[in-house]
Amino acid sequence: MPLKIVYRFVRSARKSCNNCHIIIFLHSKIIAEEDFRQLALFYSIIFIPYDTWISSHLNIRLSSIPTVSLRWIIISQYLKRLDDIKSPYKYVFICDSRDVIFQRNIFDYVNEYEDGLFVFQETTKMNIRKCSYNSKWIKDCYGETELNLIGDQKIICAGTILGSWKAMRNYLSIVEQVTSQRYQQCNDQGIHNHIVYRDKINNTKIHIISHERGFVGTLGYSATFKRNQFGLILNENEQVYAVIHQFDRNKQITGQLEIQYQLWTDYQQD
Repeated sequence: MPLKIVYRFVRSARKSCNNCHIIIFLHSKIIAEEDFRQLALFYSIIFIPYDTWISSHLNIRLSSIPTVSLRWIIISQYLKRLDDIKSPYKYVFICDSRDVIFQRNIFDYVNEYEDGLFVFQETTKMNIRKCSYNSKWIKDCYGETELNLIGDQKIICAGTILGSWKAMRNYLSIVEQVTSQRYQQCNDQGIHNHIVYRDKINNTKIHIISHERGFVGTLGYSATFKRNQFGLILNENEQVYAVIHQFDRNKQITGQLEIQYQLWTDYQQD
């Protein structure tokens, strides 16, 4: 994980939320680098060395499970251990880092809803069946019958998930179970959509938030977007998104962020 990517992520996250705990799992060799040590200090980041954490807490060979699947087991077990020492958080936001940027504090939005799990559509214009990737992920993991049951539903993105503590723990326990048993054929987004649309979480309210009018913007399927005079990206109601995901699908936004979050060593003076 290059320093520039982690710097962009943590700087935007810390700017949006001063009192949040920002926890990032990285390899111990990366965390030991001086630049990353300084980054953790300046922006109050908690770096956890996932390789040594696994060897201390989990009976898993690091190379046996792909990272895209392994992360869910690590996060689930990490939160479980926080539960064991009675220090849970009120809300948890789990997200990708390479293609995520923060514009506002995402936790400000939960007060408008009852406690539960918040999941975010990629677009209302595309469903699972029509997307070659998402339809394959459902079929590979659950079979043609399940694809027929949920194929007409809108795509829910697994790269941004928000939830109250109990809802997130319930959700992750299911993801961990499926992933641990079937990681060779199950993609995390296939699992995610199946959980949401097949009501697999007991006693948990699931809030499905649209890309077009919600507070998380997922730009993979978005051909157009709006920005205000400060360069912040807006939803269709001209409200500022708290989080932008998949911004790297758009060259204009990527260029803007490259300038906005460049390291001093990358600065080019005219």
